[in-house]
Amino acid sequence: GGRSRGAFRAAASAMKPPPRASEASLLVGDVLVRHPDLAGLDAAAELFATDLPEADLAGPSWAGAWREPLGGAPALPQAVRGDLPDEGGFVLRPLASSPADTAAVQEALKCDAFRRVQAPSRWIHANLGFPEPTLVSNELFSEVRYGMAPSMVRWLDFDDIREGALRIFALPDFEGDVRLLTVVDEAAAAAVISDAAGATGVQRKRLLQFLHAAA
Repeated sequence: GGRSRGAFRAAASAMKPPPRASEASLLVGDVLVRHPDLAGLDAAAELFATDLPEADLAGPSWAGAWREPLGGAPALPQAVRGDLPDEGGFVLRPLASSPADTAAVQEALKCDAFRRVQAPSRWIHANLGFPEPTLVSNELFSEVRYGMAPSMVRWLDFDDIREGALRIFALPDFEGDVRLLTVVDEAAAAAVISDAAGATGVQRKRLLQFLHAAA
């Protein structure tokens, strides 16, 4: 009856793995930028590709690997929604509430000899209580591209950032510079490639080409 179904559902949800403390990732881009939208950045932050579905006031729908970690996030602020370009844009979400937190994020994003990093857990935004995001210029996407090999740039796509296979971190550097680090989230990329994420064939091929170029 209803009780056993409920018990089964409870058991099934209990079996879901807990959020990881960090996400095994591969560093694929590293560039120092100076841009007015990042002026004064004094804490680590994450850059999100954002499209109109995420800007839906009634119920934002977060894409791909972000669906659950951002599931409890409030709707984007009016200032972001009002100025979001039709083709989509980028928002910056703070990742740290203290200098010690920023130092920890910077330490975690230092790569080993194989360019592997332990990126902050996707759930860090929920743990911080979803600090308010700010809209930043799409010019930053061009800056991210400058930090990559040309063979990778041709396969770099807004949707792979939006859906979380790629993540971009903004770290304050010296004298107003900001370091933009782009990583491939190995688990999220594997889900796209294996079609566990319901990706299209075009998206799978594009991401595979990107990873091949990054190897």
